[in-house]
Amino acid sequence: MSKLGKMITALMPDGCKFIKLDDILSYEQPTKYIVSSTDYDDANPTPVLTAGQSFILGYTNETSGIYKASIDKPVIIFDDFTTSFHWVDFDFKVKSSAMKMLKLKDSAKCDFRYLYHAMRTIDYVPVEHSRQWISTYSQFEVPIPPMEIQQKIVRILDKFITLELELQSELEARKKQYEYYMSLVLLSIQNTKEYNLEQVCEIVDCPHTSPKWQDSGIPVIRNYNLVNGKIDVRNMSYVSEEEYIARTKRIVPSENDILFSREAPIGNVGIVPSGFKCCQGQRVVLLRPKTDMIDPAFLTFLLQGPLVKKQIELVTHKGGAVSNFNISDLKKLKLIVPPLSEQSGAVSVLKKFDDLCNDYENGLPAEIEARRKQYEYYRDSLISFERLGE
Repeated sequence: MSKLGKMITALMPDGCKFIKLDDILSYEQPTKYIVSSTDYDDANPTPVLTAGQSFILGYTNETSGIYKASIDKPVIIFDDFTTSFHWVDFDFKVKSSAMKMLKLKDSAKCDFRYLYHAMRTIDYVPVEHSRQWISTYSQFEVPIPPMEIQQKIVRILDKFITLELELQSELEARKKQYEYYMSLVLLSIQNTKEYNLEQVCEIVDCPHTSPKWQDSGIPVIRNYNLVNGKIDVRNMSYVSEEEYIARTKRIVPSENDILFSREAPIGNVGIVPSGFKCCQGQRVVLLRPKTDMIDPAFLTFLLQGPLVKKQIELVTHKGGAVSNFNISDLKKLKLIVPPLSEQSGAVSVLKKFDDLCNDYENGLPAEIEARRKQYEYYRDSLISFERLGE
């Protein structure tokens, strides 16, 4: 038996006490911490956070209404609609009111970091688009073992998180290197011509209705499925064959078509692989390259390159917050396109960096995913106790 196992047997022979989150966590509304302007710049000092997947949306130079967090006074930011949450130990502002700031009521009863890990074992996905913390999520119970056991679990699990963060840092450095070389490669190509996007591909907007979702069937590509030029199939949504036919009346996505997200995250793209049957989600535009002018893989790199990103930023920063990228703006995106004979060589060079940074089977993302699964295995194993009295 492990040291932790012996400790559990000695300190909790009859099981573990379970406590409602509402009894050990207090919450604060984010109203006074909401950023006034979305004119972000990486040179600014204060991060603007969302409790969703994006986490850091940008950086602001606003000096008032900053939430003061630190290593000694951390906070959990909780998305009140999706129930996603993040541990934060630095000063920040927030993007919207759709979250709660969670803090520990009594540090003598519970280790806050342990509670963060324990909350990650809660298997709950909201069905309705409604606020979740007060009515539902705060009523979930988590096991609260003696403090000595909590702290031992935290030390074990934090080691896995540290390994993942180190790999994430390496990946970020590689991505910056990749973006640098992408710029060099694209700028070094000779005999280029300037085109608008609508000149080099057919552009087909998405259906403007929400489909009838089901648990399986034909994938609907949504904005978050477009990752680093590829379609991420790890979190898919599905429709029936009948719904698929209705959503593909204008165009059927085919191999080498490119899907473009015109809603946050704006500008994400993914190329449709061979034999992949799918349809467009809302705010996902289909681009069909004119292959006598442009290589689809090359266009995918161009759309992720610095020239296009800068144009998107100029449009989205006009007049404050922009929720989506208009088709008219998309059509006018300017591209620097070399002859087809030179495009294939550029694709070959860029693909080597792309595979290292973005390959979910063999690159750094694969290693990060492996460490994440390892963490989840040990987390679920360690935070699994018999309920006291049962």
